[in-house]
Amino acid sequence: MKKTYSQSNVTVLVNGIPLKDLSDGNSIRVRHRGGEVEPTEGTDGAAMNIATRQGGEIEVDLKEMSSSLIILNALRLAQEQTGIGCNVVIRSGVDVVDTLATAFVSLPGEKATGDKKMGKITYKFSGTVLTGSNL
Repeated sequence: MKKTYSQSNVTVLVNGIPLKDLSDGNSIRVRHRGGEVEPTEGTDGAAMNIATRQGGEIEVDLKEMSSSLIILNALRLAQEQTGIGCNVVIRSGVDVVDTLATAFVSLPGEKATGDKKMGKITYKFSGTVLTGSNL
């Protein structure tokens, strides 16, 4: 079945709250950690090593004026005080869903501003359970 990409389907939910004002371009990146497959050779023949899945990261770029910045900054402060993470759910433009459970948000990365276009602020979520599926 062929799917059509629709930018209007792209959604980022943090603890059920949709993030607003994603930056221009590819503003969401999902990276898995672990799970690599590598052949090994031994005296008794070849074998495959499969690394344990180690979760992953989700990076989200927001516009400088995003109304979601205050939510993410409050979440960051709360996790420092309580040690409680959050859940991040990404829905892509072709209805692929990625979920990062018990994630922690890093301080925003480098901020660049002053160009003709509005700058972006990157937030990185890291967690030990990253799953994906197609709707």
